Amino acid sequence: MGAPYFGACTAAMDGNAIITSQDLTKEDRFDERFVEVCILHGIRSLQSRPVHGRGKHPIGTFVMGYAQPADLRDFDVTLMEFAADAAGVLLQKHLDGELG
Repeated sequence: MGAPYFGACTAAMDGNAIITSQDLTKEDRFDERFVEVCILHGIRSLQSRPVHGRGKHPIGTFVMGYAQPADLRDFDVTLMEFAADAAGVLLQKHLDGELG
């Protein structure tokens, strides 16, 4: 992977960092097709967080999106951390063959 990124999730995984777009209509970090699909589906702002299993490298992402532009304060940090951690546990179990 590497910049330019197709979308927020590839950027989050590649950089192992939280990626936030407060208004996708003003975004230039992502492929225009990604932005168009988001807007077509009613997503104007989003935040993508890396999901970790046992290691430090991400194994997925958790994304929250809003139908309108959003301020950084609109993204619930506690909820996002909980959801990303829970997703990491489940994804790691799946990768380990513990889930059917």
